[in-house]
Amino acid sequence: MEEPATDPQAQVSRGDRDPEKGPESADDNEQVDARQPLNYKPLSHRKLKDYNEGLAKRGVVYLSRVPPFMKPAKVKHLMEQHGVVTRVYLVEEDQANRRARKKAGGNSGKRYTEGWVEFEDKKIARGQSFSSAEKLLFTV
Repeated sequence: MEEPATDPQAQVSRGDRDPEKGPESADDNEQVDARQPLNYKPLSHRKLKDYNEGLAKRGVVYLSRVPPFMKPAKVKHLMEQHGVVTRVYLVEEDQANRRARKKAGGNSGKRYTEGWVEFEDKKIARGQSFSSAEKLLFTV
């Protein structure tokens, strides 16, 4: 007895036939690719230019240390006090370090070692980087 295929691609490529109409109803030459990319409308020249100008105005701040167990959402919340944040990227700690910490009885939550915060305006990012050198941004 043959098991039914669970892969949708296998069902499409097999040419599954309609059981009511019989085996002669399916056209073996017509196969549909289930993984076809979506059709996206390309950006107009003006919209592309505006988008690239917006990218050029963005500024990035590097965080050399992230307080223990502070999540990206919290970092974004704290940085939004200074300006519009577009992206936050934090690097997770090394797996070997995490295993050693957990083995020693530490918290099993994720920890981040460093990160980058992207502001919508480069001037805000530059000002933020200078102010963070003068004062402690995060209090634990």
